[in-house]
Amino acid sequence: MNWLGGRVKALLRHWWAPRQAGGPWLLRDPFWSQALEVSGVGLWFHDLLTDTVIRTPQWARMLGYEPEEIPATAAAWRALIHPEDLPAVDRAARLHEAGETPAFEVEHRLQCKSGEFKWVLNWGRVVERDPSGRALRALGAHVDIHRRKVAELEREHLLAELTRAQREVRQLKGIIPICAACKRVRTDANSWQALEAYVRQHSEAEFSHGLCPECMATYFPGSFEKPERGR
Repeated sequence: MNWLGGRVKALLRHWWAPRQAGGPWLLRDPFWSQALEVSGVGLWFHDLLTDTVIRTPQWARMLGYEPEEIPATAAAWRALIHPEDLPAVDRAARLHEAGETPAFEVEHRLQCKSGEFKWVLNWGRVVERDPSGRALRALGAHVDIHRRKVAELEREHLLAELTRAQREVRQLKGIIPICAACKRVRTDANSWQALEAYVRQHSEAEFSHGLCPECMATYFPGSFEKPERGR
């Protein structure tokens, strides 16, 4: 979790008051509600018994919605999760609700009102359980990490491309089995490939064709003076 996520976690731990009815005091206090909206952090409080979710206005607004446009249920949140991220989110929630992890923490994408997806850090914790250990209430936060995540993914893609390019260049630096007569190259599939095609496939090199002076004199005698050796 980045430094902002760490501060949100500390804030939630400090201000949670489970004995107060109606959800955590932090979500009802005007000063802290305004401070959190300015910070760009959206808080959520989930009553698992009634499946009621209380959210700060910034939770919806960071996605381009107004608070009243998002139903106060967990299902409304799940409907916004990118399908590719849903298995990881469900697994993190399941493990934490079962008491197997100290917190629910996962990075995932949520669909904005515009249709685009935004990356968020979703951190939460069960703050109340019944005597059998069943989760009753949970409190958490969404932190907008979209810019950082996009830059991270672009960097990973670039590193993968560089690794691939380096691997292909190293292949050309090794021993290349080539026919002494026809100059074709034996591939890993034990087939024979034209030298130009092999080099083009394993590097960024391209070819231009012409005739050296000696070949010009050989194939077109009389039209080009054959140079003396050593010149």
